[in-house]
Amino acid sequence: MKGKLGKRRYVPGKPGHHPPGSLGFLYLLTKYSILGGAVLLFLAGINRGFIMNMSLGNSGFQVKSDENDYPKYQVEVDLLGENEDHSGLINPSEEAELHIKEKETAKVAQELLKDGGEQIFEEESQERGAVAVEELGGLLFEDGQAYMDAELFPDRDVMPKRSYQKMWYLQEMMDGFMRENPHRKFIPRLAQPITKLQFHETFRQTSTPVIIPFDMLRNLGVVTKGWTLEELRNKFPYTPPQNGKLPLAYNHKSGYKDGLDFGPALYALEQDATLAKGEGSQRNFPRNLMIKSKYLQILEVSRPPFIPRRRFQPPTLWMGTSTADTRLHMDCCDNFVQMIAGTKRWFICPPQDARELLPIRCDGIHHSLCWASVKYPNANPLPSGDKAKLDKTSCFTIEIKAGEMLYLPAGWWHHIENVGPTVMVNMWTMGCENVAVALDKDPLRSDRPDLKKCPNIAQTTAAFLLK
Repeated sequence: MKGKLGKRRYVPGKPGHHPPGSLGFLYLLTKYSILGGAVLLFLAGINRGFIMNMSLGNSGFQVKSDENDYPKYQVEVDLLGENEDHSGLINPSEEAELHIKEKETAKVAQELLKDGGEQIFEEESQERGAVAVEELGGLLFEDGQAYMDAELFPDRDVMPKRSYQKMWYLQEMMDGFMRENPHRKFIPRLAQPITKLQFHETFRQTSTPVIIPFDMLRNLGVVTKGWTLEELRNKFPYTPPQNGKLPLAYNHKSGYKDGLDFGPALYALEQDATLAKGEGSQRNFPRNLMIKSKYLQILEVSRPPFIPRRRFQPPTLWMGTSTADTRLHMDCCDNFVQMIAGTKRWFICPPQDARELLPIRCDGIHHSLCWASVKYPNANPLPSGDKAKLDKTSCFTIEIKAGEMLYLPAGWWHHIENVGPTVMVNMWTMGCENVAVALDKDPLRSDRPDLKKCPNIAQTTAAFLLK
């Protein structure tokens, strides 16, 4: 009986157990104060939502684009791409007509480059001001002289190992690579056709960003082109309702379905409408949308020709008005960005600026999607603390226009804002292709433990590049 009537021992965390004496009183007071506050906040939120819905009608909540709109699936793909099932999105047979068009495009472009055609093309590019850059494989660039005049990123001291604990798991290795391979504070525009091997040796192996007009990729079968919003509206016609209320027709699963209509979204973009969000994450246009293979064919967008198709994550379609932007961050994976319509302004920082940008968190099983402590470098006014950090970086700004592809290697920081309404499709690499320098023989990869999971990457990549 004594055991049943004796004082019960306090067990932290066990249901029904509270600290004894005055500590117990404080515990209960704190617990129920927090609970009461949460209830009040919940009720206030309901009331706010009710008021906003009353004022906005069927348009739902007006929201600002931020990291919550960023596709979280990107960081959950492991080194072999095994823990995400996108089989419903990737179906080569749905791109059959596109593949035929790509082969025809490549054949025509390659014929034009034969029998001295390539030399004529290069001479015409030089007459328009293109300059060959020896440190970039001797290739011609529209702004080659500006590239060579640009300063090199400053050399950085080696940081203590403990500084890397909360950063991207390859940050230390990337810092070392950038010290050994100086880069310029400039991203050039290519002015001549390029082969897969040239791209790999000049840009991927060196983790060097580049802008490539789609026309320079016709010889590789790329059919993607730049559009105006008016042209896209004609391609996907839509008659708005008489009451003027735009439908909330898109959510994160829309790209998995058949019959996806881009008409309402393009109409909303043409009106430069504010992003509207309703119940179930429904929106008036897709902020980001993983899309099935068939929609690449409908949009006439080719996959980047520089790595095997199976080594890409599913394509993502981004639509945004002039108010849309994305917080400063860096990605786990090489990013191939195709601008379909409009212009995006990119604020870009090299990988070694991580020490100043001080990521507040890095998501994913490999800590490979990192958000900078400076959220919006274009803020006006810019907080003094953010300005002090950015003053120590080597960041710069570029613009990507409709009809161009940006290759941005893994580890490069970027903040993006729209210059008017835009349509963009991007594809990240995955699995063994997750980092720009992807072969066994490359310095960045030489001591990576995950190479054991990718023993054949060098052979398979070499075979693809020479095919």
